[in-house]
Formats: sequence, C-alpha cells, structure tokens
Amino acid sequence: MRRKELKMKDSDRDMREMISDHIQKERKNKGLSAETVANHLKISRSALTQIETGRNNVSAVMLWKLATLFGCNVGNFFPPTFSNQTLTESDIQKLESDRAAAFAKKCFPNIKNI
Repeated sequence: MRRKELKMKDSDRDMREMISDHIQKERKNKGLSAETVANHLKISRSALTQIETGRNNVSAVMLWKLATLFGCNVGNFFPPTFSNQTLTESDIQKLESDRAAAFAKKCFPNIKNI
C-alpha cells in the first residue's frame, strides 16, 4: 500500500508541474511580467514564482483569478480529460504532451497497453 501512495504523490507533483507550466505559458502569451501579474493578484512576486514552478499548490480561487486576468478558461491550465470511463491507448495518444501521458500512466498503472 505504501508503494501505491508514493506513486500518487509523484503523479500529484507531475500534475502540479503541468498546471504551473500552463500558468506561466498563459502569462507569457499575454505579454505580462510576473511582477505585473503578482500586483494584480495582490500576492508577492515570490508567491507567483512558487506557483509557476510548481513548488506551491495553487487554490481553485487563485486559478479562477489567473484565468480571469489572462482572459482564458480555468481548464486551459489542465491537461485534457477523457469523456469515457475506460482509458485506452487512443486516449493516451490524444493527450497534449508526453508529460501528460506520463502522468496518466502514473495515475492508472493497472491499465494495459499504455
């Protein structure tokens, strides 16, 4: 059981990194500096850096504020999800990046043909 818990913690870290990468990408696409975004959010630049590097879990409220500031959907910060209940090889191929596929494999280690 302990081994499975460690895998979930690794996958949680991977998800945090994917979310943070998407946040940073959205900020840069909008041409906003970290300082400007931090000021709008009323947080320190250091706190934003921790969010953008995945060292800090970002709250749902902060994700909403970031999405509102960037003019995007909150879903833009996450990898794609699947509409069916069975994750197949073709689903894995639809993921946006190798990192997202690696995350799915860590979360669902019992799925065959991944």
